[in-house]
Amino acid sequence: MYKVWAFGDSDTAGHELGSKKINFRNFLKARNFNTAYEAQKSLSDKQYEDFVSQWLKQIDNIQTPELSYAGQVASLLGRNLISNAVTGASVDEQILRLSQTEDKIDWKNDLVIFGVPRPYRWMTHTGECVQASRVLRKSKTQKLWMEVGMSNIALNIYYASAHTYIKQRWPQVLLIRMHSVLIDPAINLKKMQDCFFSKVSLAEFANDNYGQDCTYPGGHFREFVHESYASLLLDMLTKDKKYSKIIK
Repeated sequence: MYKVWAFGDSDTAGHELGSKKINFRNFLKARNFNTAYEAQKSLSDKQYEDFVSQWLKQIDNIQTPELSYAGQVASLLGRNLISNAVTGASVDEQILRLSQTEDKIDWKNDLVIFGVPRPYRWMTHTGECVQASRVLRKSKTQKLWMEVGMSNIALNIYYASAHTYIKQRWPQVLLIRMHSVLIDPAINLKKMQDCFFSKVSLAEFANDNYGQDCTYPGGHFREFVHESYASLLLDMLTKDKKYSKIIK
């Protein structure tokens, strides 16, 4: 059977999905919030981090790739999903995973989805992925970052180059945006948009169609958002001259 291969971060890994045994509405209500968005906007960074940690502990940090948009696409196609997505992954870490997996992929018949990780992460010498916000949160590392760390321009160029590299090395890859692709939208890298299959990211799709009440307490979009986005992608795939041959 032909497969759907998935790469990406928590959105593609299905983080928080399948957590229906725990009522997230009750979790929010017990903390005087109506929506996860409201909690995020009301709490300080430290308070919100504790809030998310409490929620993830209650749901045993559940991840269900089959319920993500990639898993839903696989289900709609009647194919097996092989997910290499990792919560907290950076784009370079997932490029490494793809390069280690490429010989197992049937490039003529398998569908390969690469859900673009967030733009402020990178892989360290130890193989762990670091998030810029955590580096900047501490005064000691913040000072060091401002002295020798990458500028926003450098981060944007690194990020854009990574996606250009993916499409040049693996042109069959379906590159899907999860969120914004730039750290600073004021820095013009318009050509980068040509790398992506859909002009609408998962976040943009969710916000445009469902507003602010479509996420779990940890910030990930709920199952119905993934289901609808998968339907959109499948419709686009069916109409696309190149990919329609792969999913036939």
